[in-house]
Amino acid sequence: MARYPGIKPQGALIPSVIFHVSFVLLGTMIMLNLFIGVIMTGMQEAQEETAKMNSTDKGSGSKFGDYSALVEEMSNLEDQVRSLKNKLADTSASEGGK
Repeated sequence: MARYPGIKPQGALIPSVIFHVSFVLLGTMIMLNLFIGVIMTGMQEAQEETAKMNSTDKGSGSKFGDYSALVEEMSNLEDQVRSLKNKLADTSASEGGK
């Protein structure tokens, strides 16, 4: 205090405490509100997507959707796996003979 003789610090304790506490509470409420808003938006989008998927399943008349297309695709995949196994066996047999 030697630099400014005759001037005494005049801090307003009560108003500063009120300001800081209200500032922290208000900031916390705003951040919480933003966080809850993001969560609610995500939940709403997930519910809409689930409802859309359920409506397309009901429209096909089957519990599993287009079951025949799935069976056909599985059959094609099994054929591809079988073909790859045969190619692998042929390759390993030809390399073993060298």
